[in-house]
Amino acid sequence: MNRFFFIAFTFALTITSASSFAYLPIIELPNGQVSVDKLCFDNGYIREKNSRDLSNIVPVHTKTILKFENGTEFLKNDFIPRIHNFYNRHSQKFENYEISKCQINLLLSLSPESEVIKEANSVETIFYGNLKNYGVNDIALENWKKWENMSRFLRYNAEKDRVSLVSDFSKISRDYEVSDFNSWSDLSGKVIGGEQSGGGGAGRVRINMNMSASDISRFRPEQGVLERILGMESFISKILYENKKVSKSRIYVTIPKK
Repeated sequence: MNRFFFIAFTFALTITSASSFAYLPIIELPNGQVSVDKLCFDNGYIREKNSRDLSNIVPVHTKTILKFENGTEFLKNDFIPRIHNFYNRHSQKFENYEISKCQINLLLSLSPESEVIKEANSVETIFYGNLKNYGVNDIALENWKKWENMSRFLRYNAEKDRVSLVSDFSKISRDYEVSDFNSWSDLSGKVIGGEQSGGGGAGRVRINMNMSASDISRFRPEQGVLERILGMESFISKILYENKKVSKSRIYVTIPKK
């Protein structure tokens, strides 16, 4: 009997250890982070497979319209794709996990898209206003290699990072219906596989963020003392009103060839 329990325990431990090496990606739901293997697609929303809590869901597509001081706008698309790439430490390979369709649809009466309008703060004005001056004004799948997103980059007072994103997302996604599983799946393949697909896919904009969090956070829309003395426009005003690009020593932007 003891030998049986030892074997069973060893087997369970092996399975647990093997799965822990996978480090599956997670998605932020209202009630916290959930691993993608526990989630499913329901009429344009992501929810937990084994839950009927309709407050703990997130749309696969959310638009955030950033409004700049000069009256212009920048469109950020928060898009959750079906395909999620991760490094499996057990197999020592990069693998894809694909979110499946929920067995039961609970969200038939909800709109699958949402829109948020917000005033851009100084950091957003510098980062996204600079992209706008490169002709990039409609993005999705923004990924900060070390810190995941801008919020974490700033929160942890980071030094540098590399960022990638897809441009012209509205144009790419206009013929797809994100409330339909097959359409959402096809769109996911197009934006995720763009770099490798060779034609028709979405190329990535690459950004070397050479400014530290403290550097980019110190700028203000108004003129500094030295700028007032010299009669110069502020750093942010030059971006907004003179369409100046931030020097490549600070933010190096690479636009893919079309």
